[in-house]
Amino acid sequence: SREKDSILDDMITASQKMPIVSAAEEMALVRKDVFEWLDRTRKVLDEELPPFDSVFSIVSELDQLNVGHSPSRRELTRNLRPNKHVDNELRDFAKLDLCTFCETEIQRISALYSSVSVWHDKSTGVLTTLQVHGNPAITKQYATGSVRTCSMVDLKRIEDLLDEYGTLKVSLKEERDNLQVACNECHRWSDKVTENLLEDRNRPFSDLLAEVDAANKPEGRPRGIILTPTRQTLDVVISILKWHGLARTATKGKMVDTSVAYPLLLEGIEIVELYGKVQHRDNQYIPSVERTSENIRRKLDSKKAHKPFSRAKMESQEISKALILRMVNETRDREEGYPLFRLLLLAWQVDVEKFAEQFRDGGDKSSFTLEAASGLRSARPRLLEPTAEADGLNDESELFVEFNRLVDQAMLKREQISNLLSFKKSILRDCLRQPEIAKSHLASLKESYADLRKDAKGTRLLGLPPVIATNLDKEIKLFSWLVRAVQYPEALGDEKDIPNTSSDFERVPLDVLFKLHDTSPDMIENSGDFALVVVRVKELHEAASKWQSEVSNLTLLSMRGGKRRAQQSDGLDGDDAQQRIDPAKVAAMSNHQILKRVAMPREDAIRNMLKNTKKFEVLLQELLSKDYAGKNADRIVLPYGGSLVDYEGRFILLRLTGSPLYLKLKALVEKISSVADDVLADTP
Repeated sequence: SREKDSILDDMITASQKMPIVSAAEEMALVRKDVFEWLDRTRKVLDEELPPFDSVFSIVSELDQLNVGHSPSRRELTRNLRPNKHVDNELRDFAKLDLCTFCETEIQRISALYSSVSVWHDKSTGVLTTLQVHGNPAITKQYATGSVRTCSMVDLKRIEDLLDEYGTLKVSLKEERDNLQVACNECHRWSDKVTENLLEDRNRPFSDLLAEVDAANKPEGRPRGIILTPTRQTLDVVISILKWHGLARTATKGKMVDTSVAYPLLLEGIEIVELYGKVQHRDNQYIPSVERTSENIRRKLDSKKAHKPFSRAKMESQEISKALILRMVNETRDREEGYPLFRLLLLAWQVDVEKFAEQFRDGGDKSSFTLEAASGLRSARPRLLEPTAEADGLNDESELFVEFNRLVDQAMLKREQISNLLSFKKSILRDCLRQPEIAKSHLASLKESYADLRKDAKGTRLLGLPPVIATNLDKEIKLFSWLVRAVQYPEALGDEKDIPNTSSDFERVPLDVLFKLHDTSPDMIENSGDFALVVVRVKELHEAASKWQSEVSNLTLLSMRGGKRRAQQSDGLDGDDAQQRIDPAKVAAMSNHQILKRVAMPREDAIRNMLKNTKKFEVLLQELLSKDYAGKNADRIVLPYGGSLVDYEGRFILLRLTGSPLYLKLKALVEKISSVADDVLADTP
């Protein structure tokens, strides 16, 4: 109140008249300064946006009051010696006064200062950095003395400070304006560069290179600020534009200068790969970055390092990605003179020549097939609208000519084999009437198969598809079987084709028939004579097997035609008919129809059996149909020994066995037995 202020002023005036400085006088001056600080603080707090300098001044003075160093007291005690006890007493007095009279205002001003001091410090630091880097947008002097060059400021940091400024309750207009000017300058620069790179699609890349290069120089960029696009990003863009310019120069003319183009292709192989993918149509060639790069390095034969562009790095930024996509556009490439298309062609030729070189040097043959080579040749890059202007390859290079020769040679071989296999049905239809054609065709198949295997082991021919060798092998097996079968055309033909006697043609041996049956191929539709041969082999095999089985059951002949062991008797009376053979059945078996076509191994044995059986019957009839009177046994001379014992002591009926009748009967029985041994059957 005014009354209190008047009393306080009177106390100070009275104290000043005293010859010494008392503690009471110092306390009065401190209280006076506290009241004056309180008045100024209330005025600042009542303002809508008080200046930061005012707030900062009040807070600074508050700090002094808290330690008892009020302005008036400092002036009074300026020439006095410090007194620790007095200072402590006055500090406590000042704190008590501030707590008593200014507690609310202290809290409010402290909160206000805290809310703005962080922003102020950040903005001052940013502006100081910009000023150190020479940014012309900074009008106030922030850097004092010699300040070392510091790191640049990110534009995002400036934008965040400007966004935060709207929430402040203190005015920092000058700092805010300087930041805004710097931010606007960054946006203008960024928009200009972005517009050139992203939106202007008709400007030649050479013109674009000049503008971007100028914008990325230190004097062309906003100083002290890191912004998008960054210097590193534009360095990549400039490198790509320079590379494109060099590629355009190297690929001009009727033929590409490979000594210049190879390093450029190696450096921009990922750009060329992307161009191939964008223009990809109908299995068109796309270079493999790793493989093609290695092939180019071998051609360069140089130790100089060629660092390729990183596609991941190029596509990490929007502007460089947009530039690359514009660059690989076919229409834009045509406007630029086809530099990327010619480099793609060159990459294709590098891989083609490497293929021919590795084949010539004896590489892994499983990789060098006609399929791979023809696929590589058919993948030659081509434009949607072909033009001679775009083609700049050296078609006369040694390896390129060799590659084409290898492909043409292998394709001719494949066509020859395909033509050979196409004759199959026509030959099968007439194989019985024209067996020599089947034999000639088989010889041609074997010759082609042998050549194919020989070429596959050497380096003369690209590997043909495995299915060709498989088909050849199947055809050889088929015609090998057929040629063996048609050696007996009459036996396998129709009934009317069989001559009256088997001596007029060659019958099929049984073992040959069985082998033909076991290896018989599948039936083929509309195959004429071949189908008849397959069916006839099956029928003959069935009839021959049945004949063999019947002969085995009827006689003592084994399946191979020899004599087999007779059935053993177990001592029981059995059916006597089962132990006997019927000569009529044997005769029927010897005249069976199968014997007209098939030469059976037991055929002669059956006929001999009939012959010997008849002879046996005649001899047996001769033995059994006659009566032998013989001599009178009583008139036979007796032996010197016992009548029942011979000279060696063996028991023998000498009176019987020594008679002429016995000897005659014995000779006849031995003759019949010798005939019976040749009868390979049990007879009645």
